[in-house]
Amino acid sequence: MRNIIIPANLSPNQRYKVRQLLKALRPYDQWEAWTQSDYCFLSPLEIQLVEGYFVCFNIKELSKRVGINTSRISQDLNAVVDKLDTWEHYYRQWQADWLLIQAGIDAAPTKRAMFLQRPLFAHGLPSRLYYTLSRFGETFDQVLANRSMQQLQKLEGMGTISWNRLVVLFQQNGCSDLLH
Repeated sequence: MRNIIIPANLSPNQRYKVRQLLKALRPYDQWEAWTQSDYCFLSPLEIQLVEGYFVCFNIKELSKRVGINTSRISQDLNAVVDKLDTWEHYYRQWQADWLLIQAGIDAAPTKRAMFLQRPLFAHGLPSRLYYTLSRFGETFDQVLANRSMQQLQKLEGMGTISWNRLVVLFQQNGCSDLLH
């Protein structure tokens, strides 16, 4: 992320939020390139909130700019800090692949591999489907290592709508062969 100049007139709460975000962002030294890659596990809104906060340093002002209420922005920023801390190893994986690509070595995983290895929460699954699947792993690779697709289809919480959404998601990402 670009160099951030922190105003001296911030309130203690604003300073705390800035320190919290900066600490979580410290490992993400190639922020711009990473946020534009398929490896990025943050949603476009979460990226916009982080970058917007470092422009105005004020949740109320950011709320006006983005059009979201202040309590949701505060919750989303806290969730971003947690994601950045918890899922840093996905950034490190991207960083290693990115360095190989910079050196002229094609290390880009296939769309299928990226889909299967991406964290479940990064797929934008509905809450019920996400929590049903997350009992068996953090990625589709891990879930499928613990349960077959037939077992997943019979799970409590896996209704017709959720199953159909999962089927479409697998088909869109070149994994339809795993449905059988």
